[in-house]
Amino acid sequence: MKVRLYLRVRLADGNRKYTDPLYAANGRVKPFYALVNGNAEHHPEGVYYLRYLEQGKRVWEHVGADAPWA
Repeated sequence: MKVRLYLRVRLADGNRKYTDPLYAANGRVKPFYALVNGNAEHHPEGVYYLRYLEQGKRVWEHVGADAPWA
């Protein structure tokens, strides 16, 4: 099974977007940092989600607002 991690953030224009999280040099997630239009941005309001396929359907699973694995 292939699983991806996303960070849902609120952009400056008020819209919300699922973005890729930023990773540190050691391979761990940098808490609440997201890649937005190719730039690293800090979003403390962000919420983490996992995306994967289950029986052919795309599933977005909410995993919380903190990054304990970071």
